[in-house]
Amino acid sequence: MIKMKEEKRKGAWTEEEDKQLEWYVSLFGERRWDFLAQVSGLKRSGKSCRLRWVNYLHPGLKHGRMSPQEEQLVLQLHSYWGNRWSQIARKLPGRTDNEIKNYWRTRMRKIAQERKMNSSPALSSYNDTNFYFNEPQSRTEREEEEEGGNY
Repeated sequence: MIKMKEEKRKGAWTEEEDKQLEWYVSLFGERRWDFLAQVSGLKRSGKSCRLRWVNYLHPGLKHGRMSPQEEQLVLQLHSYWGNRWSQIARKLPGRTDNEIKNYWRTRMRKIAQERKMNSSPALSSYNDTNFYFNEPQSRTEREEEEEGGNY
């Protein structure tokens, strides 16, 4: 007997799928996601179910903008721990590591763009986003800086 692999559903979750996942999590708990995905009949992978629960449906999650206190705490903890988003998230109940990471990157991109707009033309070849994201500059950026004398 040959068992055919069932096609997994991809893409956006429906409200019905969310309710079904919530019911099965209440029944079986927040573990064994592959089993939960199989018995629920959602035709989703266990990983997809886990991520949907952790990032969107978990009852303890906060939704919406971060408060000024949360923003300040993210800044302080990032200066201490760096990009350890899970560690930072443990200090912000109701916020996920992914949400904090996305907040940080969006905020830093905005700051970098503001600095670039406000900086003098002589310094504009310096890429602020590389500084904030700890990414090495490309060879052409280094060459431009060296040619321009901006060490």
